[in-house]
Amino acid sequence: MNRNFEMKELHWRLLCCLWVVTILVLSLMPARNVPVVGVWNADKLVHAGMYFALALLMLKSHWLSLASLKYLLLVALVCVGFGASIECLQEHCTTDRHFDSLDIVANTLGVVLFLFAKRFVKLV
Repeated sequence: MNRNFEMKELHWRLLCCLWVVTILVLSLMPARNVPVVGVWNADKLVHAGMYFALALLMLKSHWLSLASLKYLLLVALVCVGFGASIECLQEHCTTDRHFDSLDIVANTLGVVLFLFAKRFVKLV
């Protein structure tokens, strides 16, 4: 494999891992530390944007070498599963954060928007 390609892949993987940690920290930090934005449903827009970016980074990092459609579906399932897992952690491992099914819907929407964008725009 080309060394330059390996380094680019490594950079994407590191960025993806940092993004996963960022999502985890932001999702599990006390609610009083989360900034309140005066825009209607800003929270859901942030969720969609974060999971759009997560799907992009996972795809760019090439964790697995599966056929294109299988890999896209796996990325989507991992992203949505990660978001759902965080919601469960919020319910059971924090005192002031709670499970919100609409957050899972927003996360899923972000991933689906990424998949549509990838189909029609050269993102990856």
